[in-house]
Amino acid sequence: MATYNVLFANFQSGEIPVMMRGNTQSQRYLSGLSTVENFISLLGGGGYKRTGTRFVGFADSVPHLVSFDMGGGERPELEWTAGKLRAWTSQGARYACNEIPVEITTDYDEESIPELVFAVNKGILYVVHHRYPPRRLVKDSTNGLALETIEFVDDPKATNRTFSQAGDYPSCQTFRGGRWILASTDNEPTSVFQSRTPDLVTGDRFNDFSFRTNISQEEDADANPNWQLDSSHAILFDDTDMYGSRIQWLLSQQRLIAGAGRSIWMDDGNIASPETFDLCMTLSSGCYGTRAKALDNCLLFLGPGGKSLHTIIYSDTTAGYQNIDISATAVDMLKSGIKDFAIMESPEPMIWVVTNDGLLCSCLFDFAAGIYGWSRHPMGIGPDGQSMPVLAIDIVPGDSRETDTIWLAIHRNGKVYIETLQLPFATDVDDAIMMDCYSVLKNRHTPTIDVPYLTGFTVDAVSSGAALPRTVVNGDGQVIYDRKVGDIAIGLPIATKIQLLRPELPANGSSLGNRIQIQRCTLKLFSSLGGAIGSDLANLTTLLYLRPGAYSFGSPLPLFSGIKTVDIPSFVDSDLCLWVVSDDPFPLCLVAIAIKFSIMEA
Repeated sequence: MATYNVLFANFQSGEIPVMMRGNTQSQRYLSGLSTVENFISLLGGGGYKRTGTRFVGFADSVPHLVSFDMGGGERPELEWTAGKLRAWTSQGARYACNEIPVEITTDYDEESIPELVFAVNKGILYVVHHRYPPRRLVKDSTNGLALETIEFVDDPKATNRTFSQAGDYPSCQTFRGGRWILASTDNEPTSVFQSRTPDLVTGDRFNDFSFRTNISQEEDADANPNWQLDSSHAILFDDTDMYGSRIQWLLSQQRLIAGAGRSIWMDDGNIASPETFDLCMTLSSGCYGTRAKALDNCLLFLGPGGKSLHTIIYSDTTAGYQNIDISATAVDMLKSGIKDFAIMESPEPMIWVVTNDGLLCSCLFDFAAGIYGWSRHPMGIGPDGQSMPVLAIDIVPGDSRETDTIWLAIHRNGKVYIETLQLPFATDVDDAIMMDCYSVLKNRHTPTIDVPYLTGFTVDAVSSGAALPRTVVNGDGQVIYDRKVGDIAIGLPIATKIQLLRPELPANGSSLGNRIQIQRCTLKLFSSLGGAIGSDLANLTTLLYLRPGAYSFGSPLPLFSGIKTVDIPSFVDSDLCLWVVSDDPFPLCLVAIAIKFSIMEA
């Protein structure tokens, strides 16, 4: 029998799929994990338990969530559902005008809601869909918000587009160089239209798609046309070489990029004009309809079929662009397909993905360093015994003092909940609340806590820094404790689980197939409390202090930072791995783990 001490101090690669768990010498294996649930990996190598989601309100049906930057510091979150538009403030209250919550009736049906495409320019939100005329959402002093159908320039002496009838409504949009760029109508699925550039007198001309001007003095302009064309006119690009597939999305980054079903197209990056504008095919591989997004210099888009996430990068070696699948290590969790994704820049650069079966996933992303590590974030099981899927996602950038905010729509026990999620790094119990769908109630001073939106759910609660007994919210929407509580945070338990990969130990060339035993674990922790560890989920050892409800009620315990050594009652097995779990309503930040293994080499 030989003994080895193995250090695990890098979790950047996140969860490794089953088919990669034999490649024990790869960097992704050395920095990866077997299972990652509700755990956030850090670029520095460690990781911590995901913080909780905050309850905001209910939606009538599955929404499309989108942030609207109106300028002046106002950035409400819009909730688009069938026939209705509502808005929420960044604090989670209903957006109101003259103390009346803003609500707009629309004609968008349930089928069209996930297909709406948005773009913000100068405090105005533009909305396009191939079955509805282009519209814009503007701030209104009387009603708070107003949704207007855009009236395009209709000059009988000009050759232009008015996008005013069925078949001519665009399904893609972006802004670039002072132009509003539209694309992919049902009648012209491979055409790109760019509005006129700004005018010194009239300003922006986003509603003017005049491709040239008829300056003939005769009344019958068609009989004797005298056309004028200059660089300010609108641009029409029509390509029939897109393999018969329509344009799926437009993105303005360093270049104008158009994604088609079987190809990716780019312009040359120069200022566009009617005489010079062109799009050239960059990649012969196509994309899926979900709109592409940008993170730093990376373009992120879904591959054909919507089951993979890709980025485009320029290669000096090949003097061309390469298509790189960054979801290759996430095939297990993305097998149902990707419904939508969003980009987070703070506190860590991450991609957040919602799958078609409602699983929320995150990907730690630093392309320059070759880091993309995937994690799962299941929302638990409801009182009805069903999983609680995520339906929609949006991310609002934070200011200089705050991290980005994730907005989620989650189906819980028959209702659609609107919730927000931030990821602060916890240094004390009050910095991060480790419960989902939580509320913070101030100055209760009563043993009875009203949480009607959690009726029937099993809940955790923290008051004065201590965990209260886990209990079920009764039919009246109340939790009754055995004494008064003051400030209280109450919500659903979060189950965090990570499982380390089996190390390759130097036993006669390879330890694969040899029986091993875990004897002892030494953990380096930061600002942590609670948790458990073991080689078997059915036989875990408490990691820090006592379990919730087992210690003095109302007596807070400080978070622990330092070294913790635990003896593990492990059995002998050829495929033994270590679990670290936490379902306590407290932070758990794991910096490193050293494990003492014994191996049977015979």
